[in-house]
Amino acid sequence: SSPPPSAPPSVPPPPAGPEGPPPPSAPSPSPPPCGGTTNGRADLVLVLDESGSMAGDPMDDLKTFSKQLVNHFVLGPDDFRVSVVSFNQVVFAAPPAVNTRITWSTDQSAIETAIDALSGAGNTPTSYGLNAAGTLLDSARADTKTIVFLFADGIQNVRYCGSTGSTYECANAPGSCTFNQPSCTQLPVIAANALKAHATNPTIFAWGWNHPDNMNEPEGAVLEMLQAVASNPSYATMAGTLGGPLELLEHL
Repeated sequence: SSPPPSAPPSVPPPPAGPEGPPPPSAPSPSPPPCGGTTNGRADLVLVLDESGSMAGDPMDDLKTFSKQLVNHFVLGPDDFRVSVVSFNQVVFAAPPAVNTRITWSTDQSAIETAIDALSGAGNTPTSYGLNAAGTLLDSARADTKTIVFLFADGIQNVRYCGSTGSTYECANAPGSCTFNQPSCTQLPVIAANALKAHATNPTIFAWGWNHPDNMNEPEGAVLEMLQAVASNPSYATMAGTLGGPLELLEHL
C-alpha cells in the first residue's frame, strides 16, 4: 500500500518588526446624525397646525413625524437649536391662538414634550404661525443657517379683524372688515414673503398632510398654497404617510 501523504510544511509567521505586529484595524465609526449645514449650526422653527381637522390620527402622525425630524439633527449649543410654534383659533372675535411651545432649545426630551402638548381644535390661521416664526428669527444666532418647517393640512380659513369684527370673517364683501383687503388664502403667502425677506434669509419648507378624513379642500389648492409659501416649489409636498416628507431632508 502507498504511504499516507505527508502534511504540507508549516509556514512560519512573518517576523515581527521592531515594535511587533501591526494592531488590528479599528471598526468604522457609525455615521453621526445629519447636521444639515456646512458649519453644523442651524436654528430651526417648527410651525405646526393644531386646528380641528388635525385632531385624532392626523395629529398623532404629526407629533410622530415632528419628533422624528428633530431626532434627525444634532442638537447642541454649536449645532442645531429648535423652536416649536403651533397655531389654531378657537375663540371668536379674538386673535387666533399662536402658542410658542418652546424657544431655541437643545434638549430633545423637552422639545418632544412641547410637541406632545399639541391638540386639534378650531380653525386654521396659518399666517399667524408664520408671523410668529419671523419673531423667533429675530433672536436667531448670527452667522447661522435658519430653517422654517410649516406643517398644515388646509388653506387658511380665519383672520382677525379687530374688536369690530368676527375672527371668522374671511369674505371680501362690502360692509365686512375684510373688504378690499387680502383674502384669507393670500395671507399665508404674504406672511411667507415677509419671512423670505428676513435678515436671516431662512429656508422655508411647507408640508401638508393628505389624510382622507380631514381634507376639506382639493389637494391641488392646498399644494398650490404650500408651494407659494416655500422657498422653492420643490420644498413643498402633500403626504399621507410619514415617509414622504422625510425624503425632502436631502435639500438640507
